[in-house]
Amino acid sequence: MLATLASLVIAGAGVAALVAVAATWRGQLGAIRQVLADARALEQADALDRDRVFLARLIEAPMVDIAPAMLPVPRTVRRAAPVRWLPLR
Repeated sequence: MLATLASLVIAGAGVAALVAVAATWRGQLGAIRQVLADARALEQADALDRDRVFLARLIEAPMVDIAPAMLPVPRTVRRAAPVRWLPLR
């Protein structure tokens, strides 16, 4: 009987905690949306800044002047030898 009562108390505390989290979430939903919108705006502004920097570098030093060390190195692809299966008897 005591174990059942303790289980009910613990389950009730868990439900109360979930209700408290849901109520807090619902109360702060506007603030959460505002924070997410601000984060997206900052990411877009940062992306625009990176684009501007890239374009400025491209205008200052076109691709013709690129150093040989910066060019991509062609790689050879080694293929595995084909697997030969033994015939079944």
